[in-house]
Amino acid sequence: MHQQLNDQPDTSPNKKTTAVATVFAVLELLETILLHLDDWKQPFVLLSVNRCFQQTIEDSLALQRKMWLALDPTFA
Repeated sequence: MHQQLNDQPDTSPNKKTTAVATVFAVLELLETILLHLDDWKQPFVLLSVNRCFQQTIEDSLALQRKMWLALDPTFA
């Protein structure tokens, strides 16, 4: 029986899904990703993705400022 060495990372759909879920579960990473969105309206749409997205957006002062829901003291 021939044994194949696997030097390549597992890129199966299940592995990718798990990696994505892990990144989004770390709220600081999710917040950082959302802060890099170009469109300030996009977080409003993302509120309905799941509770993790919703909680991150609602708890992030930086995201609320990006969405124009909180005052940015640099513009006051």
